[in-house]
Amino acid sequence: MVIQFVDLSGIAGLFALLLLVLFISTFVLYVIGAIGLYSIAKREGYDKPWLAWIPLGNGCLMMLLNEYDVLDILVERFTLTFVISTLASVAFVGIIPFISVIPFVCMYYAFYLIADRYSERPVLHLLLALVTMGASMSVSYFLFRHRESLYE
Repeated sequence: MVIQFVDLSGIAGLFALLLLVLFISTFVLYVIGAIGLYSIAKREGYDKPWLAWIPLGNGCLMMLLNEYDVLDILVERFTLTFVISTLASVAFVGIIPFISVIPFVCMYYAFYLIADRYSERPVLHLLLALVTMGASMSVSYFLFRHRESLYE
């Protein structure tokens, strides 16, 4: 009886290449998004635009930029809602599985409000963000960085 081994080096190499491409594209999207969000925050006169470069800070910055543009029930509570729901989703994900939906809803809502200020097609930007699981948000922020607000 002869035991044959399957050579997996080709598959492992392909997997490593795929991980490298994924890492590089994620990094590029993060930098592009941070540049765009930083520029938008500076343009809107926010005093801490550097939050765009911090992973949880960029989410908070999105909420802060929309703190007074949200539904009446969330005015002056939008950022706090995002932070508490994000921390709760990390702490209680095994106990309350649907709690992690709240930060995503806040993030997509904030993105829609920013897209509404800087684009004539905010619903299209939102749909693209939903389909790409948020990846297109970075590109949209980068595109919005030099645009004037439609409401000024």
